[in-house]
Amino acid sequence: MTVNTTSNFLPRRLITVLLLISAGLAAAPAAFAQAWPAKPVRIIVPYAPGGTIDITGRLMMAKLSQAWGQPVIIDNRAGAAGTIGANMVAKAAPDGYTLLLSSASELTTAQAIIKDMPFNALTDFTPMVLVARSPFVLVVNSRVPAKSLKELIALAKRYPGKLNYGTSGTGTTTHLVAELFNSAANVKTTHIPYKGSGLMMTDLLGGQVDMAFDTIATTKPHIDSGILRAIGATMAKRPPSAPEIPTFDEQGLKGFVGGSWVGFLGPANTPAPIVARVQADVIAILNGGLAEELARRGLDPAGLTAPQFADLIRTDHAKFTAVAQRAGVKPE
Repeated sequence: MTVNTTSNFLPRRLITVLLLISAGLAAAPAAFAQAWPAKPVRIIVPYAPGGTIDITGRLMMAKLSQAWGQPVIIDNRAGAAGTIGANMVAKAAPDGYTLLLSSASELTTAQAIIKDMPFNALTDFTPMVLVARSPFVLVVNSRVPAKSLKELIALAKRYPGKLNYGTSGTGTTTHLVAELFNSAANVKTTHIPYKGSGLMMTDLLGGQVDMAFDTIATTKPHIDSGILRAIGATMAKRPPSAPEIPTFDEQGLKGFVGGSWVGFLGPANTPAPIVARVQADVIAILNGGLAEELARRGLDPAGLTAPQFADLIRTDHAKFTAVAQRAGVKPE
């Protein structure tokens, strides 16, 4: 809208004031983006240290601190399938100083199977940028006498309920994928939930847990050491970082695909200039070498923009809600 400075309806002094206000409003977003951050930024990781989300956050922490000129603090707040930490961000002030580094679990599966959720995943957050996708691999402790998907299914059918699987918590994506496996393979295995992938992995390595769906980034070192045995990858194609691991599909469980992702979100109504700043800086860090590092750890670097990330969350939320219903997972 252009103000007509020759109008007889507005005094010249008022016109001048309006023009100055208009110019100030136009410059406000850019100034806001430049001013942020003016103090340390806290990144909530809703899981215990040692898992994929935590590792990714710590790989980015120093680079983000350098880009933003302020300390960046990783704050692990584990529990309730990631929803405790996520809720802290949902309830935080939308000023860019409390961010969530999220997996798919707390935003796309937890609402389908947990009663009385303290937040709405689709309305209480501002998606900023998707960092990477995280495919899953099914691994077993080396003491489990199964070396292929076919052998594992046969073992589970022979001893219903005896085999157990660990997850990073009830309602997580790994939990839902495991329940989908039970349904697809027509087997019964027992769920053992933990407060984080790191704690679960400790018991899996020690033999207290028989098997688990987890990320390639987390499991690959233990597969290489021989403590864990890879049964199959839940991807359409073999993972580039571990091409020796066959997919479920090629072993006869057709169409079985599942995984998670890692992305940044803020509270609802986080200002657009801050969203744009986080998005741009994260993508720049990915392009500056982090993408290669994440790929070496079994992640698939993404760098999706805020609108693309928002679309992914909505799509996965609908998909996993349907999966939970088909698999018979009940709210707890």
